[in-house]
Amino acid sequence: MMPRVGTFALILLPALAGGAPRRIAILPVEAMGADGQRGADIAEAATEAIRRRADLILAAPPANLAIECGADEACALRAGTACGADLVLTLRVAGLGGTHLVRARLYETRCLSPADGTCGASRELQDSVVGDARALLDRVASLVRALLPPPPPPAPAGHRRAAWWIYAAAGAAIAAIVVVPIVLAPEDDGRLDLPP
Repeated sequence: MMPRVGTFALILLPALAGGAPRRIAILPVEAMGADGQRGADIAEAATEAIRRRADLILAAPPANLAIECGADEACALRAGTACGADLVLTLRVAGLGGTHLVRARLYETRCLSPADGTCGASRELQDSVVGDARALLDRVASLVRALLPPPPPPAPAGHRRAAWWIYAAAGAAIAAIVVVPIVLAPEDDGRLDLPP
């Protein structure tokens, strides 16, 4: 019987703890009109925004598949599935001078059941940024944070354990309520006295 209890506890504990962290993959940044270093800086800004979340873990997509994807949604989903990611983030940046257009898209690669309609669902945000590289990186990080699913609610706070003496006092009170009437009750000889 003990193995069943242990197995049940192992199954139940992750559910009580809020579940396992979700895995997220970031595909290589498509930077049009910007140099390669700018794309790497944008990827780092997105990565840093994700690292601040305790409920998300970064997953590395296979390099050959991730580079081939571009804007192809099906390819992005395959890349995420290949590395076991629940979410896939794609970033596209187009720049001309000090103006940039940033588009971030988040794909769901897994779902609870095929009927719930979230398999492959995506959310997208885009914004234009006028300014230097720092303004661009700050805006990328804020778009990524806005795009990520909300963190799970915190686990309910457990009740405080009472001190041992509270339990002892409660037990003594219950024992007194039960035992005292029995001890102090008049002795009964077993006859039933009926009125005349």
